[in-house]
Amino acid sequence: MDRDWMSANRLTVKYREGVDFFLEFSAKNADNLDLVHCPCLKCGNMERMKIDQIREHLFKNGTLTMDDPDDYDDDFALWGQSIGGESESDPAAPEPEPDPDSQPKKKNGPEAKHSTLKTAGRRWKDWKAFLTRNLIFKYKDKVPAMLDRPPDAYASCYNPEDWKEFVAKRCSPEWAKKRKKMQDIRSQNTYNHHAGRGGVKKVEEKLEKELGHQLTIYDRADLWIRIHTNKNGELDGPAQEVADRIVSSIYHICA
Repeated sequence: MDRDWMSANRLTVKYREGVDFFLEFSAKNADNLDLVHCPCLKCGNMERMKIDQIREHLFKNGTLTMDDPDDYDDDFALWGQSIGGESESDPAAPEPEPDPDSQPKKKNGPEAKHSTLKTAGRRWKDWKAFLTRNLIFKYKDKVPAMLDRPPDAYASCYNPEDWKEFVAKRCSPEWAKKRKKMQDIRSQNTYNHHAGRGGVKKVEEKLEKELGHQLTIYDRADLWIRIHTNKNGELDGPAQEVADRIVSSIYHICA
């Protein structure tokens, strides 16, 4: 049996049959049934466990190839294993300088301008949030004198008047009220997602591309797990309970 099942949706018969074939093959060839490598996304062939545990992991976490082919290649490169038949380049060799004439020319049209301004605005907002969290709220009650002028590392970025205005605004009752409101809203979000900058839409499009069709109601169960899985292949807090219920439903559907 080929490895196409590893990139199939976890709700399909193809994936279930692939898991059964893999576990049967492993059981026949393993020296110790308690020490079989688990190929799920979380374990990445680095952890050994019992066959039954591997089955659960494959349905709960998916495989390296189905969740992100790029991560699959990165994991091999990370451990010094070359991909394909080409020899590895000498790490000590100098990087070749790019030829300016051979580089593709970027078009700075209306769409590029909009995207650039949007990115700049988001990073400016994140930067102000960083200063507020790590400087202003850290010292405003304990050592308020430290906020009289910009930190030395950022002195060239702000003139004293702008800095004082920024600090005063973030220390005002109006800002405290706004911050409290946003914290209350944030606390109601029980399940943290890890969709990244592209948001849920990007993850959805990636999954549809892998499956070759628009998501069905069953595919969206897999989508939910992907969105709430962090880069280490783990689910945060209460999201694990929901994922367990989803996996349980998958067992019943595929049984």
